[in-house]
Amino acid sequence: MNTIYEIEHTPVSKRIQITFEQVDNLYIGKGNNCRCGCAGVYHEASKPEDASTIRRVLKKMTSGKYKVESIEDYIFEIVISERLNARGNVGYRKVNTLYLKRVKEVDTQETL
Repeated sequence: MNTIYEIEHTPVSKRIQITFEQVDNLYIGKGNNCRCGCAGVYHEASKPEDASTIRRVLKKMTSGKYKVESIEDYIFEIVISERLNARGNVGYRKVNTLYLKRVKEVDTQETL
């Protein structure tokens, strides 16, 4: 049986239900940086050794403890920690970013 994780997210407050099978990968690392992997680590849902890490982050996202932000209902991010620099601005931000598998658009055009 697939566990359903219900995540409440912004920018528009709404809920989405997802399962582990919908997850593509997870990024854990610096948030105020590029996502090429130089400042964090990617965990692939297709790798059995990464499954527990991904499930742990799904539980964090459903806990209500963290504000979950989303982009187009397939990228979900929580800020785990922040540190301010000497000027009082965010100098470091650690995030967990979950990427769902994108639904491929079906070409409905008929071929002649």
